[in-house]
Amino acid sequence: MSGNIQTRTLQLVARDIGEPLLTKLFEPTNPDRVRRFSISTDDVDRYSDVLIQAGIDLTHYRSNPVVLLNHNPADLPIGRAVAIEVQEKETLMDVEFLPAGMDESVDKVVERLEAGFMWAGSVGFLPKSTVRRSQEPNNELFEKYPLAERVFTVWELLEFSIVTIPANPMALAKSLNARYLGPEDVNQFTKSGKQTDTATDPDFDEEAVLKALEKYKDSIL
Repeated sequence: MSGNIQTRTLQLVARDIGEPLLTKLFEPTNPDRVRRFSISTDDVDRYSDVLIQAGIDLTHYRSNPVVLLNHNPADLPIGRAVAIEVQEKETLMDVEFLPAGMDESVDKVVERLEAGFMWAGSVGFLPKSTVRRSQEPNNELFEKYPLAERVFTVWELLEFSIVTIPANPMALAKSLNARYLGPEDVNQFTKSGKQTDTATDPDFDEEAVLKALEKYKDSIL
């Protein structure tokens, strides 16, 4: 993506499909290919950015709710959003993947998601209103998000992608901890042994994440 378009990667959190989401975009053609994900949160990311969930602009996305692989607009979509719900701290999306057998590459993505071999998602968005600490250091938003440098208060969702290599290693660490590692592994991710909630922390140990990946790989072979 180019120009002023931004991306933000986080742990791809699959959710059980319970109550319908508030905004229905389409009636699913194949309900068995629908998966629910948390696609965005208001956590501070590695780049010290925050997305205010209430600020999401879905005006254009509703008419073209594409789901891509690795933010690649040159490839055909792997699915579409059929429903979405914006909450205070996260945005949920029901994604309908292409029907089984239509595209082998999409089938492989779904298989890897369900097997736990892909666990990162990313939104592509266009910032419309941004508060910067460098310009407004006393803004009350920086009291709520003390580690943030930029807060995107209004942003247009362009697409949602399943990604193979996340831009945010801490998102990967959180995913590993939540899905595959035991409580004793949490402290591996910082050099001092304390738990950290954001990769903006200079204490974050990216090498430990890679070692954790090796541990996970060994555990399933």
